[in-house]
Amino acid sequence: MQRKSFSQWTELLEYLTEKIPSKKFIIHGSVALGFYGEPRDSTDIDIMTNMKPFADYSNVTEILDKTEFKEVDTKITEDGLVRKFKAGDWSIDVFEVDSKLFRKIKSRAIRVRWRNKIIYIISVEDLIKFKKRRGSPQDLVDIQNLLKED
Repeated sequence: MQRKSFSQWTELLEYLTEKIPSKKFIIHGSVALGFYGEPRDSTDIDIMTNMKPFADYSNVTEILDKTEFKEVDTKITEDGLVRKFKAGDWSIDVFEVDSKLFRKIKSRAIRVRWRNKIIYIISVEDLIKFKKRRGSPQDLVDIQNLLKED
């Protein structure tokens, strides 16, 4: 899969915020890194959401299923599910976690006004926790870069 620049991912983020109410997801992964001053190319965008549907909306994966994005893979993790959606060469990883964890992470997330919408960016501390848990070589580089920013 072709890597996309941070600016290209902002195009997809714009699309997501048009389709999905921003209160329903938290940005993390490489796009969150970009908001913290460490942009890098990536093959996907990562969002975290509540595993259970909100009372007033369908859940994020149900919304994505109604778009051109189609689910191509699901993995079970210690925190929940990771569902990969693809449309052309765009890819979205949706991390579905239980309601309690989602509320906790969202309460620490940074609220950002972006293109006339409020979006939630995972806190640096939570981003580091998830990257440590995953532990890939790229995650370790990302952690070092995030720690340099402090």
